[in-house]
Amino acid sequence: MTQNSPPLVLPPGLARAIATLPDKDRHRLDDTVTRLHTVNGHLWGTEDRVRGALRSAAQIADCKREIDQLNAERNVLAERADEVLGSLADAGRADAPLHTETLASVVDRLSVLTLRIWHTERAAPRDELNRRRVPALHGQREELCAALDTLVSDVVAGRRRLPVPARFKLYGRDDAAPAEVKPSRHLRRVIAFGGLSECGKSTSAEFVQRTCGAQRFKIGFLLRQAAHREGLADPYALSARRQGELLLGELNRAQRPIFHGEHPRAAATAARSTSVIQVPRRRR
Repeated sequence: MTQNSPPLVLPPGLARAIATLPDKDRHRLDDTVTRLHTVNGHLWGTEDRVRGALRSAAQIADCKREIDQLNAERNVLAERADEVLGSLADAGRADAPLHTETLASVVDRLSVLTLRIWHTERAAPRDELNRRRVPALHGQREELCAALDTLVSDVVAGRRRLPVPARFKLYGRDDAAPAEVKPSRHLRRVIAFGGLSECGKSTSAEFVQRTCGAQRFKIGFLLRQAAHREGLADPYALSARRQGELLLGELNRAQRPIFHGEHPRAAATAARSTSVIQVPRRRR
Protein backbone atom coordinates (compact mmCIF):
# COMPACT_ATOMS: atom_id res chain seq x y z
CA MET A 1 0.00 0.00 0.00
CA THR A 2 1.01 3.66 -0.33
CA GLN A 3 2.01 5.90 2.53
CA ASN A 4 -1.60 7.14 2.61
CA SER A 5 -3.04 3.66 3.15
CA PRO A 6 -2.81 1.19 6.05
CA PRO A 7 -0.65 -1.95 5.80
CA LEU A 8 -2.24 -5.36 6.22
CA VAL A 9 -0.82 -7.15 9.27
CA LEU A 10 -1.53 -10.89 9.40
CA PRO A 11 -2.20 -12.53 12.78
CA PRO A 12 0.76 -14.38 14.36
CA GLY A 13 -0.63 -17.91 13.98
CA LEU A 14 -1.16 -17.49 10.25
CA ALA A 15 2.24 -15.81 9.86
CA ARG A 16 3.97 -18.75 11.58
CA ALA A 17 2.15 -21.25 9.35
CA ILE A 18 3.11 -19.30 6.21
CA ALA A 19 6.74 -19.30 7.36
CA THR A 20 6.78 -23.11 6.99
CA LEU A 21 5.97 -22.93 3.28
CA PRO A 22 8.67 -23.30 0.60
CA ASP A 23 10.29 -20.00 -0.38
CA LYS A 24 8.63 -19.95 -3.80
CA ASP A 25 5.13 -20.41 -2.35
CA ARG A 26 5.78 -17.93 0.44
CA HIS A 27 6.93 -15.22 -1.96
CA ARG A 28 4.01 -15.90 -4.29
CA LEU A 29 1.56 -15.64 -1.39
CA ASP A 30 3.13 -12.43 -0.09
CA ASP A 31 2.85 -10.81 -3.50
CA THR A 32 -0.75 -12.00 -3.98
CA VAL A 33 -1.97 -10.85 -0.54
CA THR A 34 -0.25 -7.47 -0.99
CA ARG A 35 -1.95 -7.00 -4.34
CA LEU A 36 -5.31 -8.11 -2.88
CA HIS A 37 -5.03 -5.49 -0.14
CA THR A 38 -4.07 -2.85 -2.71
CA VAL A 39 -7.08 -3.71 -4.88
CA ASN A 40 -9.36 -3.45 -1.82
CA GLY A 41 -7.92 0.00 -1.16
CA HIS A 42 -8.63 1.07 -4.74
CA LEU A 43 -12.16 -0.35 -4.43
CA TRP A 44 -12.76 1.71 -1.31
CA GLY A 45 -11.62 4.88 -3.05
CA THR A 46 -13.69 4.21 -6.17
CA GLU A 47 -16.83 3.51 -4.14
CA ASP A 48 -16.27 6.81 -2.32
CA ARG A 49 -15.91 8.64 -5.65
CA VAL A 50 -19.12 7.23 -7.11
CA ARG A 51 -21.08 8.66 -4.17
CA GLY A 52 -20.02 12.21 -5.03
CA ALA A 53 -23.04 14.49 -5.41
CA LEU A 54 -21.62 16.33 -8.43
CA ARG A 55 -20.83 13.23 -10.50
CA SER A 56 -22.28 13.12 -14.00
CA ALA A 57 -24.01 10.03 -15.34
CA ALA A 58 -20.97 9.24 -17.52
CA GLN A 59 -18.62 9.55 -14.54
CA ILE A 60 -20.83 7.26 -12.46
CA ALA A 61 -20.79 4.73 -15.29
CA ASP A 62 -16.97 4.96 -15.37
CA CYS A 63 -16.81 4.25 -11.63
CA LYS A 64 -19.19 1.30 -11.98
CA ARG A 65 -16.99 -0.21 -14.71
CA GLU A 66 -13.92 0.28 -12.52
CA ILE A 67 -15.65 -1.32 -9.51
CA ASP A 68 -16.56 -4.36 -11.61
CA GLN A 69 -12.99 -4.63 -12.92
CA LEU A 70 -11.51 -4.33 -9.42
CA ASN A 71 -13.95 -6.88 -8.00
CA ALA A 72 -12.97 -9.31 -10.76
CA GLU A 73 -9.28 -8.78 -9.92
CA ARG A 74 -10.09 -9.20 -6.22
CA ASN A 75 -11.66 -12.60 -6.81
CA VAL A 76 -8.79 -13.79 -8.99
CA LEU A 77 -6.26 -12.78 -6.32
CA ALA A 78 -8.26 -14.44 -3.52
CA GLU A 79 -8.40 -17.69 -5.49
CA ARG A 80 -4.66 -17.44 -6.17
CA ALA A 81 -3.97 -16.95 -2.45
CA ASP A 82 -6.12 -19.98 -1.63
CA GLU A 83 -4.06 -22.12 -4.01
CA VAL A 84 -1.10 -21.56 -1.69
CA LEU A 85 -2.93 -21.43 1.64
CA GLY A 86 -4.72 -24.68 0.82
CA SER A 87 -1.38 -26.48 0.98
CA LEU A 88 -1.33 -25.85 4.75
CA ALA A 89 -4.24 -28.27 5.21
CA ASP A 90 -3.78 -31.84 6.42
CA ALA A 91 -5.27 -33.90 3.58
CA GLY A 92 -5.56 -37.03 5.72
CA ARG A 93 -8.88 -36.19 7.40
CA ALA A 94 -11.65 -36.42 4.82
CA ASP A 95 -14.22 -36.76 7.60
CA ALA A 96 -13.20 -33.54 9.38
CA PRO A 97 -15.93 -30.86 9.70
CA LEU A 98 -16.10 -28.49 6.74
CA HIS A 99 -15.52 -24.77 7.41
CA THR A 100 -17.83 -22.25 5.72
CA GLU A 101 -15.14 -20.18 3.97
CA THR A 102 -11.57 -20.41 2.78
CA LEU A 103 -8.51 -18.92 4.46
CA ALA A 104 -8.14 -16.28 1.73
CA SER A 105 -11.77 -15.23 2.27
CA VAL A 106 -10.97 -14.49 5.91
CA VAL A 107 -7.78 -12.64 4.91
CA ASP A 108 -9.88 -10.59 2.48
CA ARG A 109 -12.29 -9.72 5.31
CA LEU A 110 -9.32 -8.72 7.46
CA SER A 111 -8.07 -6.47 4.65
CA VAL A 112 -11.42 -4.68 4.36
CA LEU A 113 -11.69 -4.33 8.15
CA THR A 114 -8.18 -2.84 8.26
CA LEU A 115 -9.25 -0.24 5.68
CA ARG A 116 -12.48 0.47 7.59
CA ILE A 117 -10.56 1.11 10.81
CA TRP A 118 -8.11 3.41 9.05
CA HIS A 119 -10.81 5.49 7.33
CA THR A 120 -12.91 5.65 10.50
CA GLU A 121 -9.94 6.87 12.54
CA ARG A 122 -9.29 9.58 9.95
CA ALA A 123 -12.91 10.75 10.19
CA ALA A 124 -13.08 10.46 14.00
CA PRO A 125 -11.69 13.94 14.89
CA ARG A 126 -14.54 15.65 13.03
CA ASP A 127 -17.36 13.16 13.67
CA GLU A 128 -18.57 11.92 17.08
CA LEU A 129 -20.24 8.79 15.70
CA ASN A 130 -17.04 7.63 14.01
CA ARG A 131 -15.08 8.40 17.18
CA ARG A 132 -17.33 6.02 19.13
CA ARG A 133 -16.99 3.31 16.48
CA VAL A 134 -13.18 3.10 16.61
CA PRO A 135 -12.88 0.94 19.78
CA ALA A 136 -15.58 -1.44 18.52
CA LEU A 137 -13.81 -1.84 15.18
CA HIS A 138 -10.50 -2.63 16.91
CA GLY A 139 -12.38 -5.23 18.97
CA GLN A 140 -13.75 -6.77 15.77
CA ARG A 141 -10.24 -6.97 14.36
CA GLU A 142 -8.91 -8.71 17.46
CA GLU A 143 -11.75 -11.25 17.33
CA LEU A 144 -11.27 -11.87 13.60
CA CYS A 145 -7.51 -12.37 14.02
CA ALA A 146 -8.07 -14.80 16.90
CA ALA A 147 -10.68 -16.73 14.90
CA LEU A 148 -8.37 -16.88 11.86
CA ASP A 149 -5.48 -18.21 13.96
CA THR A 150 -7.76 -20.86 15.47
CA LEU A 151 -8.95 -21.87 12.00
CA VAL A 152 -5.36 -22.12 10.74
CA SER A 153 -4.45 -24.33 13.72
CA ASP A 154 -7.44 -26.60 13.09
CA VAL A 155 -6.75 -26.83 9.35
CA VAL A 156 -3.06 -27.65 9.82
CA ALA A 157 -3.93 -30.32 12.41
CA GLY A 158 -6.66 -31.83 10.22
CA ARG A 159 -9.48 -30.98 12.63
CA ARG A 160 -11.29 -28.90 9.99
CA ARG A 161 -11.55 -28.97 6.19
CA LEU A 162 -11.66 -26.02 3.80
CA PRO A 163 -14.20 -25.65 0.97
CA VAL A 164 -13.27 -25.58 -2.71
CA PRO A 165 -11.76 -22.11 -3.28
CA ALA A 166 -13.24 -21.43 -6.75
CA ARG A 167 -15.73 -18.57 -6.53
CA PHE A 168 -17.24 -18.73 -10.04
CA LYS A 169 -18.10 -15.03 -10.01
CA LEU A 170 -19.95 -13.56 -13.00
CA TYR A 171 -20.25 -9.85 -13.77
CA GLY A 172 -23.17 -9.55 -16.15
CA ARG A 173 -24.43 -12.12 -18.67
CA ASP A 174 -21.98 -14.47 -20.34
CA ASP A 175 -22.94 -13.17 -23.77
CA ALA A 176 -22.44 -9.57 -22.60
CA ALA A 177 -19.02 -10.11 -21.05
CA PRO A 178 -16.25 -8.37 -23.02
CA ALA A 179 -13.79 -10.63 -24.78
CA GLU A 180 -10.19 -10.55 -23.61
CA VAL A 181 -8.18 -8.03 -25.63
CA LYS A 182 -5.13 -9.61 -27.24
CA PRO A 183 -2.39 -8.08 -29.40
CA SER A 184 -3.18 -8.13 -33.11
CA ARG A 185 -0.94 -10.33 -35.26
CA HIS A 186 -0.18 -7.12 -37.20
CA LEU A 187 1.10 -5.40 -34.04
CA ARG A 188 4.67 -6.66 -34.09
CA ARG A 189 6.53 -4.35 -31.73
CA VAL A 190 5.73 -1.46 -29.37
CA ILE A 191 8.33 0.78 -27.73
CA ALA A 192 7.11 2.93 -24.83
CA PHE A 193 8.92 5.96 -23.45
CA GLY A 194 8.05 7.11 -19.93
CA GLY A 195 9.46 9.50 -17.37
CA LEU A 196 9.17 12.94 -15.83
CA SER A 197 8.30 16.08 -17.76
CA GLU A 198 11.08 17.35 -20.07
CA CYS A 199 13.17 14.19 -19.57
CA GLY A 200 13.52 13.52 -23.30
CA LYS A 201 10.52 11.32 -24.15
CA SER A 202 9.55 13.34 -27.21
CA THR A 203 13.13 13.62 -28.47
CA SER A 204 13.69 9.87 -28.14
CA ALA A 205 10.36 9.03 -29.76
CA GLU A 206 11.08 11.40 -32.66
CA PHE A 207 14.50 9.77 -33.16
CA VAL A 208 12.95 6.28 -33.39
CA GLN A 209 10.23 7.58 -35.67
CA ARG A 210 12.78 9.28 -37.95
CA THR A 211 15.34 6.47 -38.11
CA CYS A 212 13.03 3.41 -38.08
CA GLY A 213 9.94 4.76 -39.82
CA ALA A 214 7.79 3.94 -36.78
CA GLN A 215 4.32 5.23 -36.04
CA ARG A 216 4.31 7.60 -33.09
CA PHE A 217 1.41 7.94 -30.66
CA LYS A 218 0.86 9.66 -27.34
CA ILE A 219 -0.79 7.43 -24.78
CA GLY A 220 -3.12 10.22 -23.73
CA PHE A 221 -4.39 10.54 -27.30
CA LEU A 222 -4.97 6.79 -27.57
CA LEU A 223 -6.85 6.67 -24.26
CA ARG A 224 -9.02 9.65 -25.22
CA GLN A 225 -9.81 7.99 -28.54
CA ALA A 226 -10.77 4.77 -26.75
CA ALA A 227 -12.84 6.68 -24.18
CA HIS A 228 -14.76 8.42 -26.95
CA ARG A 229 -15.35 5.10 -28.71
CA GLU A 230 -16.53 3.39 -25.50
CA GLY A 231 -18.59 6.31 -24.18
CA LEU A 232 -16.32 6.86 -21.15
CA ALA A 233 -15.98 10.20 -19.38
CA ASP A 234 -12.49 9.81 -17.89
CA PRO A 235 -10.30 6.81 -18.83
CA TYR A 236 -7.76 7.82 -16.16
CA ALA A 237 -10.35 6.97 -13.48
CA LEU A 238 -10.35 3.32 -14.59
CA SER A 239 -8.11 0.59 -13.22
CA ALA A 240 -4.65 0.14 -14.73
CA ARG A 241 -5.75 -3.14 -16.29
CA ARG A 242 -8.76 -1.54 -17.98
CA GLN A 243 -6.60 1.34 -19.25
CA GLY A 244 -4.20 -1.24 -20.69
CA GLU A 245 -7.05 -3.00 -22.48
CA LEU A 246 -8.25 0.27 -24.00
CA LEU A 247 -4.73 1.19 -25.06
CA LEU A 248 -4.10 -2.19 -26.66
CA GLY A 249 -7.42 -2.00 -28.47
CA GLU A 250 -6.46 1.33 -30.02
CA LEU A 251 -3.01 0.07 -31.02
CA ASN A 252 -4.68 -2.95 -32.65
CA ARG A 253 -6.97 -0.63 -34.61
CA ALA A 254 -3.99 1.40 -35.82
CA GLN A 255 -2.27 -1.76 -37.12
CA ARG A 256 -5.27 -3.54 -38.64
CA PRO A 257 -5.17 -4.58 -42.34
CA ILE A 258 -6.36 -1.93 -44.76
CA PHE A 259 -9.53 -2.71 -46.70
CA HIS A 260 -11.04 -1.15 -49.80
CA GLY A 261 -12.28 2.38 -49.22
CA GLU A 262 -9.92 3.35 -46.40
CA HIS A 263 -7.83 6.49 -46.60
CA PRO A 264 -4.46 5.89 -48.38
CA ARG A 265 -2.54 7.71 -45.64
CA ALA A 266 -3.96 5.25 -43.10
CA ALA A 267 -2.79 2.40 -45.31
CA ALA A 268 0.74 3.78 -45.37
CA THR A 269 1.01 4.22 -41.60
CA ALA A 270 -0.61 0.89 -40.72
CA ALA A 271 1.92 -0.98 -42.85
CA ARG A 272 4.79 0.00 -40.54
CA SER A 273 5.79 -2.60 -38.00
CA THR A 274 6.87 -0.50 -34.97
CA SER A 275 4.70 1.72 -32.77
CA VAL A 276 6.15 4.27 -30.35
CA ILE A 277 4.02 5.49 -27.45
CA GLN A 278 4.85 8.25 -25.01
CA VAL A 279 3.67 7.75 -21.45
CA PRO A 280 2.63 10.96 -19.64
CA ARG A 281 3.70 11.91 -16.14
CA ARG A 282 1.79 10.19 -13.34
CA ARG A 283 -1.06 12.34 -12.11
CA ARG A 284 -0.72 13.48 -8.51
